Amino acid sequence: MRIDPIYKIREIAGEHVVIVQGRHGADMTRVIAFNDSARYLWDELRGRDFTPEEAARLLTERFEVDDATALRDAEAWIGKLRDCGMLITQGTDATSYRCGCSSSIWRRREAFRSPRSAAAARRG
Repeated sequence: MRIDPIYKIREIAGEHVVIVQGRHGADMTRVIAFNDSARYLWDELRGRDFTPEEAARLLTERFEVDDATALRDAEAWIGKLRDCGMLITQGTDATSYRCGCSSSIWRRREAFRSPRSAAAARRG
C-alpha cells in the first residue's frame, strides 16, 4: 500500500493538517490533524509502498515505544488513512472512497515522546 499522492500536509495555525478534497473543492468540515508520530510516518512513507511492520519499525527507531505497541499504533494509523480513502492498495483507487473522518483523528492520544521531544515539551 502507499499514501495517495493527491493528499498533502499543510500547516495551518500551527497545526499539520490534510484537507480532504470534496467534489467541488476543499471541504473544510473534513480536516485531518496529525500529531508528531503520525506526521513522522507520513513524511517517511509517502511516495513508496510500505507495510504495517515497516511503519512500526520506524516508530521504534524514532520514539521510545516497544515493538507490540508500535505495531498496534502503526496498524491504527494505517486504518485511519484507509478509512479516509488516503491509501492506494493494489487494484484500488483511494479517491473512490468517502472520508468519514472528523477533525483531529490522531489527536486522541499524545504523540510518542523521544527524550529530545520530552525536554522540548517541558520547556513549553
